[in-house]
Amino acid sequence: MGRIAGLSEAAWVRIRAYAARDPAVWSKRAAQAYHRSAEGIGAPAALDQAITCWKVAVAATPADHGERTSYLNYLAVAHRTRFVRAGVTADLNAAIARGEEALAATPKDHPSRAIYLCNLASAYRMRFQSGGAVADLDAAIASGVDAVKAAPPGHYTRSECLYELGKAYRIRFEWAGRGADLDAAISQGKAAAETVSIGSLERAPYWSSLGVAYLERCELAGAKADLDAAVTCGEESVREAPSGHPDRAMCLSNLGLAYRMRFERDGTESDLSAALISAAEVVEVTRPENPDRAAMLSNLGLAYKARFEQAGDRADIDAAIAYGSAAVEATRADHPFRPRWLTNLAMAYRARSRMSVLQPKPIGGTAYTFFPAANAPDHSYAKRLLAEYGFRSPGTFGWIGTDEDADAAIDYAGEAVAATAPEHPARAMYLLNLGLAHRARLERHFDQGDFDAAIRSWREAATSRVANVGTRMRAAQEWGAAAAAQQDAVAAMDNAA
Repeated sequence: MGRIAGLSEAAWVRIRAYAARDPAVWSKRAAQAYHRSAEGIGAPAALDQAITCWKVAVAATPADHGERTSYLNYLAVAHRTRFVRAGVTADLNAAIARGEEALAATPKDHPSRAIYLCNLASAYRMRFQSGGAVADLDAAIASGVDAVKAAPPGHYTRSECLYELGKAYRIRFEWAGRGADLDAAISQGKAAAETVSIGSLERAPYWSSLGVAYLERCELAGAKADLDAAVTCGEESVREAPSGHPDRAMCLSNLGLAYRMRFERDGTESDLSAALISAAEVVEVTRPENPDRAAMLSNLGLAYKARFEQAGDRADIDAAIAYGSAAVEATRADHPFRPRWLTNLAMAYRARSRMSVLQPKPIGGTAYTFFPAANAPDHSYAKRLLAEYGFRSPGTFGWIGTDEDADAAIDYAGEAVAATAPEHPARAMYLLNLGLAHRARLERHFDQGDFDAAIRSWREAATSRVANVGTRMRAAQEWGAAAAAQQDAVAAMDNAA
């Protein structure tokens, strides 16, 4: 085994000295050193070596040895960390297997049992987010509940256990749409943020996660107080994450999302400007090798898309597509989160494809709008169908978006669907967006194929058994409106005949 980069010669000599006396202890020390090296410089090789060393430590330790469960836990955490960086599901499976093994060998009154349960809950949650198996989400919540029980007030891991349980409840709300889960997420998350020690690096992500929960409750119930609370929590998280903090990018990203949503609700331009500033800084402070960089690029693209939809500046939608494309290009083809970036990019292309010129801007330039013209001849089936479907010609009009943009929206949205397993909860959202992409091309050139494809996508999304309630309802609305329009248009044609 080679010497670890950045480790002093004296420290390396001490670690090597253990090898002759106690292989397990030597492997533990080496694994800790490699893990610290991996965390400090983000080197994949160091993390690979840490996992190898922890495996040696576990293998060299008798089953009844008091340290073996801690070695198993550290090995599980290392596998989970490698999944976050590389997205290989086998690492999550290994993290769960080793975490379960550590837990099974730990007495119920052991002080470390709480953190073992918390780490196991985190691994189950991540596997649900990656693969969509509901049993994993249930296991995450069950493990989280047990972790909090095993960490009473004053326990050194209580805030961490509360934080992880809150995240699991929030994820279940996103899947099942139950308001009680979101209330529980806020309750647990608030307790975590308020109990974590002053000066801890964890304060920033705890406040940021709480802000996301408030944001989602605002989306559910519409309370402005929740939206303001989301911004307040996000601002607190950024204050707790100064330059150089490992979670600053994530905190800025979530704060930018809160600003953008408040803009969409209240129309305050300062919120949209703040959202863009936050998103831009996120990309700036995120290193190219950071596994979260693709998410940050995609979020920045969404912020530019929001400003385009507000002001109609062509440069903003071009930037949205550029950043969305960079997010997709930065993610390997089999990464579990790639479909998210694909569908975001598809929606940016859809927005650009729907651009049309209507009138001059108040201050020079050209104003763009999203109201499409029905290009079919008067009294045709296409004209009737488009009219019944809710579109009206704005009069003097010219397309700025291109057919190529409309095609790209469908291609990327379709790729997101194809890359997602039928049982994954997010597939319905990707199908909803694919239907919207087909509808955008339908607006430009009526084609029965696009109409039929849109209905198929929305029908499949609406009838999904695993998608969240909000997505199913939106898809059902689109499907119903389209089906009704088709039926009414056909009836009109029959009457005319």
